Amino acid sequence: MKRILSFLLAAIAGCAASTSLRAAEGPPPHPQGLLIVLNKEDSTVSFVEARPAPAPTERLRLIKTLPTGKEPHEVAVSPDGREAWVSNAGADTLGVYDLRRLEAIVTIRHDRFAFPHGSAFTPDGKKLYVASTRRNSVFVLDVAQRRVAAEIPTGQIDTHMVAMAPDGARVFVPNIGSRAISVIATGNDKLAGEIRVGRGPEGIALTPDGKRLLVANQEDSTVSVIDTATLGVVDAFEVGEVPVRLIITPDGKRAFSADRKGNTVTAIMLDGEHPRVVKRVPVGKSPGGMALDGSGRTLFVALNDEARVVLVDTATLEMLGGIAAGKGPDGIAFVPGWAPAGF
Repeated sequence: MKRILSFLLAAIAGCAASTSLRAAEGPPPHPQGLLIVLNKEDSTVSFVEARPAPAPTERLRLIKTLPTGKEPHEVAVSPDGREAWVSNAGADTLGVYDLRRLEAIVTIRHDRFAFPHGSAFTPDGKKLYVASTRRNSVFVLDVAQRRVAAEIPTGQIDTHMVAMAPDGARVFVPNIGSRAISVIATGNDKLAGEIRVGRGPEGIALTPDGKRLLVANQEDSTVSVIDTATLGVVDAFEVGEVPVRLIITPDGKRAFSADRKGNTVTAIMLDGEHPRVVKRVPVGKSPGGMALDGSGRTLFVALNDEARVVLVDTATLEMLGGIAAGKGPDGIAFVPGWAPAGF
């Protein structure tokens, strides 16, 4: 009888702790801002307002859709939130958009662009680094002048994405066909190192303090953890099938990988000595691009094969609904605090 009573008391305590945790987390978030969605097959960009409306069906509102160059793949938002730079991979161009007026500003062409893909701004917004997958280079753009300032050959195969260090001193570039991460120093725009990882590295993300770099190896279905001080791999663990993107919450406690073949988003805890997978969240067919709202409580996931973007609460790991997009949505970004002006 005493053992049964002890069991019941423990169960009640556990339920109370769970209830207390959920109460502390509060209800699902209602992000305020602008969601930018690139539709590869339509060659368009959609601008979606996110607002704290009471009804789930009213929280996302398509404001405007504009044409892009052929097959837009990735987008980077300037640090001041005023511009979006779109990599038109199929057209070998970059498109620049004004996020206040939601209008195209200029298309940037260069005779050596070859499938421009991932990109990242320096923290001061003066330079943009763009990976050129078929050129196996990283181009450095002078943002104010709208021109190429330098080209940095990686010496690798399928140079694809770009992750900027929080202090802006280095960029990390995965090369899908080489099992290697190129390290570039932004001070002189030269190669500063190389890191060997798993097969097919593509998704990449840095912790907010810049001390750890996570790399998704899509052919191994693993994530490599790199110490950015030593440039050595210090950990690795399995995630869902074909992880193609990674993102880390602003507090550095959680990471998420988009698992394209598994049709899930894998939630990863980073607050212990070793990262650990806590849940694989079914989201829909062929998840790819991901973005977080300003608080890190809402995760946006583009579903390539469903023409749809869905939302996930990063605390409860529950779906919050979604919105229809164009065909083949992939690259996405979120601008926190954006408010419509005449739309």
